[in-house]
Amino acid sequence: MPEPKYLLVKGAAGLGNRIFSLLNAILYARLTRRQLIVDWRDGSYSSDGSNAVHHFYRSSLFHPADEIPNVESVEPALWRGHLHERALSLAEAHAPNLGDDPFLWKRFSVDLSRIDYGQDLLVMWGYFPLIDQMRVHFRGEFRHLRGLATDAILRELMSEHLELQPAIQERIGSIRRVWPANPALGVHVRYTDKKTRVRAILHQVDQLRSQHPGMQVFLATDSRAIEQSFAHSIPGLLTAPKWYPGDGQKLHESMECPDKTVNGIEALTDLYLLAGCDHLVLDTHSSLSRLAGIVAHERARIHDIRGDVVPQRLRHLAWATRETIRWGPRRFLAGLRK
Repeated sequence: MPEPKYLLVKGAAGLGNRIFSLLNAILYARLTRRQLIVDWRDGSYSSDGSNAVHHFYRSSLFHPADEIPNVESVEPALWRGHLHERALSLAEAHAPNLGDDPFLWKRFSVDLSRIDYGQDLLVMWGYFPLIDQMRVHFRGEFRHLRGLATDAILRELMSEHLELQPAIQERIGSIRRVWPANPALGVHVRYTDKKTRVRAILHQVDQLRSQHPGMQVFLATDSRAIEQSFAHSIPGLLTAPKWYPGDGQKLHESMECPDKTVNGIEALTDLYLLAGCDHLVLDTHSSLSRLAGIVAHERARIHDIRGDVVPQRLRHLAWATRETIRWGPRRFLAGLRK
């Protein structure tokens, strides 16, 4: 019997980003028939070194007893001997000057467009859906995925392979059961990265409330100030209980957080409560917003106020230009070559 081959997916960044990365890994593991190992021990969503993914989800593809195997045959090779390290720690050690690069992860993750790797263990991580990289391999049992849009594939993967832990399901249900019977408008405002167009969201909310009198509003946000502002202008605003940092940091990065696992549960609660609403006002720059729309699917009418129409390549070029100015051409290019 041949030795098993593995796919190790690392957790990095916020919950939405790491769920997208996990969904990428689920599909790639199935395409390559590798055993999936999920490592969310980076400390963003657990304070005790435990693997946070198992606090949130159950799956037939990965289990709490899974261990990272001690193998030498690893790709990318720089992970050899460092398989238990955090993804961002390894990236910072090898590319300390490129921390702002949104594509930094590519240097530390296998290419998902290839399924011919011979190494015993592959390592991957990222921030975004990478379904298109794998489309060329949609044959045989995966043929039905060819005609599906990326979000439809992500929805199928999420539905079939990720089940919320029962305690989280009960928490979401207990909150939803006390809501009034009126139709619900879900609003997500990701504020700590200062990219969300709050005025555009408020304008869309006002329009929908005028068109649907009596519709209740559920707000999911990472900012206490935003919650207080909405509560002042929207009577009966619905929210889920949540801890907010006082230091203005992102929820999963704040040193003040009393319980990082609870912080993740609160984010998942927001995600699935949003997905259960009749209308959604979202800015899908936020991965959590996009996930809410994916989970909701036809259940909700989605109003996406995302205003960024700049192609990804141009955004990357703008970043490269800025960093060249910041560090100087020689230092910047040297960093890319490492």
